[in-house]
Amino acid sequence: MAEDTGFSRYLPIGEGLLSFSTVEEAADAIDRAAASYDTHCRRAREIAETYFASDVVLHALLERVGVRGGNAGSERSSCNAGAAVRA
Repeated sequence: MAEDTGFSRYLPIGEGLLSFSTVEEAADAIDRAAASYDTHCRRAREIAETYFASDVVLHALLERVGVRGGNAGSERSSCNAGAAVRA
């Protein structure tokens, strides 16, 4: 859950990432997340891997500054097990 400061224009919201603008919306988001915790956990992980993983973010950043190549972020940890897995 995060206060919607405009990120919902760029990121998928509804499952895994819930936005709110008021206290009432925040309370509703908490209830929705608790009611479908496993679904929200799975979707949150998918969103994090798609939009925030180092191999995604770092690659785009390096390209933007004119650096090419590299293999950053080739390992990720499991949400449930906490063990590193090869992506």
